Amino acid sequence: MDRSSPLYRRYALSKDVLIAMLPIFLMNVITYGLRPLLLLAVSMAFSYLFDALTARMRQERFDRHDISGMVTGAILVMFLPASAPYWLAVVGVFVAIVLAKNAFGGYGNNIFNPAAVGGAFLALFWPELMFSYPLPFTNVPLILQKTSVLVDSPLKTMKIGGVPFVEKMEFLIGNYPGPLGAVGTLVVLSGAVYLFVKKAVDWRLPVSFLGACALFSYLFPRLHTTRLDAACLELLSGTLVFAAFFVVTDPITAPKQPLSRLIYGALFGVITMLFRYYGAFEMGVCFAAIASNAMAAFIDRKVAWFQNRNSGLRMISQ
Repeated sequence: MDRSSPLYRRYALSKDVLIAMLPIFLMNVITYGLRPLLLLAVSMAFSYLFDALTARMRQERFDRHDISGMVTGAILVMFLPASAPYWLAVVGVFVAIVLAKNAFGGYGNNIFNPAAVGGAFLALFWPELMFSYPLPFTNVPLILQKTSVLVDSPLKTMKIGGVPFVEKMEFLIGNYPGPLGAVGTLVVLSGAVYLFVKKAVDWRLPVSFLGACALFSYLFPRLHTTRLDAACLELLSGTLVFAAFFVVTDPITAPKQPLSRLIYGALFGVITMLFRYYGAFEMGVCFAAIASNAMAAFIDRKVAWFQNRNSGLRMISQ
């Protein structure tokens, strides 16, 4: 493969994202056993298959090195519980790959983040499967039994105005029930460091996103505790940190200009918190991604217009 080709750059970026997610995959195996790994394998395999089949339907050549669809499958699984049925992952990646990605013309043409669309679709139609979780550090059987114990996440407690009985350190190491992407802030950050070292993400997007989430939850706390504790609990719970580095930073759906990315990340964060506070479900980031993606091009155009206008005014003044 030619290293200067767009396909190689796509392959290299996809590979870096998957490598960055390796600590998350490993932590999921430690936390729940082999079932998350099998769920991940099903999701990634069907993502690759759907990518190849839709390319064939469009009578286009599918390159076997294109693993961008597998990245979508891996990210989508992070919004699922370890107890999710395998068919749920297949349905999610079908929506993500066929409808949210290839229906718009394939990689680089999609308006919305495919994994976020898939996650939002599953939340709307199967909330009872999406928001019930096995207890952490239990070996979830490969074939889930009807008698398996499933519980609510701390986000559900926060949604109804309660304060979860979970220490901050347990949030950091992932010792609480939640989706696979909520395996612990420290684990996710280890992958984020790799992305920064490889220069695979722009720091403006996750920093502005997390900053907006923290500021919003500090100024408008929904928990009966101190403002600082409320902000910490919001940031550490659920898939917020995971989304900051693996969804907000999507190079296709994010704006292209530096200033636009700061504005977009902050807007993304505010919308996420609004969905968390007032949305029907505890998981707001997938729905916020769709809303924010729809405004990315508009933000880019307005920032470019503002910068060109200021540049013109400076030339006139000189």
